[in-house]
Amino acid sequence: MSSRLLTALKSMMFTGVILLPTAFPHAVQDLVDLKTVIDATAATIDAAPNNSSWGFFSPASPAGSLGTADLIANISTTILRAKYLLNVDRTAWTTIPDNTTALNNTANPTPTEIRQASTPTPPPSSNISLDAPYVDYVSSIPSLSNALVDLGRAWHKELNSPVSEAIGALQEAITQFSTSMLEGDLLNSTSILRTIRASSSLESAQVAWSRVLNLPGAAGTKKKRGEVEVKRPPLPDGQFYTHKDLWGRGSGAVPRQAKVENDDSSKASTVEATWSEWRIEKIARRFVA
Repeated sequence: MSSRLLTALKSMMFTGVILLPTAFPHAVQDLVDLKTVIDATAATIDAAPNNSSWGFFSPASPAGSLGTADLIANISTTILRAKYLLNVDRTAWTTIPDNTTALNNTANPTPTEIRQASTPTPPPSSNISLDAPYVDYVSSIPSLSNALVDLGRAWHKELNSPVSEAIGALQEAITQFSTSMLEGDLLNSTSILRTIRASSSLESAQVAWSRVLNLPGAAGTKKKRGEVEVKRPPLPDGQFYTHKDLWGRGSGAVPRQAKVENDDSSKASTVEATWSEWRIEKIARRFVA
């Protein structure tokens, strides 16, 4: 009987240790909340009705649902809130909140008790690092960017301009937040590299939403069909292309051969130079038009 009671007491103590609440600094909780919001936004954009049922007769979005621009603005607001708390009181934002003092002061204190309880607390150590939760938060941004790129390059109902502006505001918020944390000596080089990568991925997302109205975005650096890149041939020493050679021709000009040194082995160079000048003239006419 005693052994059974002892086993029960041990299990109760073990359960109590597991269920004991763990206190975290506000900074860690804010960064965890940021990652949660970003992951939820990416999942919502991936499952958006715009992505699968585009068309005039397709069902509309549910009433009260947020658009893509509003979802991105919600992330920016959450980031700016964390930045505000950091700028207002860095110590309170990066230290574990003390909930025991509030419980102790609830019982009718006397003036002498107040004097005894008002002992100064030492300032926190300056070598606080938030790299781990910050890297978790900023590493979730490329997934959001991929969801935005996929939706922006597909047919969608939303206008491109509000989404593009919201992405730009999100980039600015991420930059300001990381700058404030750097000034507070809370990050190291690994976090900075992840921040640069996240900002670069958002740049691609903004390009996908850069067209007029609600037209799907282009793939980016794709070359046009049939377009061939030809390198401009180098001129002999002491010679150079003039402004007239590059841009001063009329629309009906015929491509001419470039000046090449007089030697019998320059046939291939002459053909390449002729084709290159014709390409330069074609590009010039396109700019003039």
